[in-house]
Amino acid sequence: GAAARRIGKDGFDILAFGSLLGGYRSGGALQPLVRTGRFDDTLNRVGETGQWWLACTAAGGMARDGDGWRLSVHVRIMHAFVNYQLERDPDWDWDFRGVPINAYDRAGTIGSFSTSYLMQARVLGIRIPPADAAAIMHLWSYVGWLMGVEEQWLPRTERVGRRVLGNVI
Repeated sequence: GAAARRIGKDGFDILAFGSLLGGYRSGGALQPLVRTGRFDDTLNRVGETGQWWLACTAAGGMARDGDGWRLSVHVRIMHAFVNYQLERDPDWDWDFRGVPINAYDRAGTIGSFSTSYLMQARVLGIRIPPADAAAIMHLWSYVGWLMGVEEQWLPRTERVGRRVLGNVI
């Protein structure tokens, strides 16, 4: 978490404009948001996700009683409820859309906070020590694991993260 926060104020721009709003380009991820009414309130949604990121990167945030841990498990449960609801919606187009919030969507979220975050920071000229990059990848792999991302999609290293993002984008 400390490594992610060391990127500084630019990190919030990367999250807001690159990771979060950039993720809304995916039609697959948008449909559950639209169907649950969460897309209508995009700014609050981005704010909630930013608060989750802050909780995950806060000192002690990923301890068992930390806010980051609690919110990550909350996201997993929320996704399960959305899937439960949409899987029973007679208008859900299974042939075209598949599972509402699927493994690819969850892996893409983790990739946007880890691999994509690091790539975009470097594009802005931010130098990230290798140990910090490894720590960021470790953090978001753990968060992904808590969220129920399957082992094969966890971005344990940047190299794996780039391969995962290549498959989910």
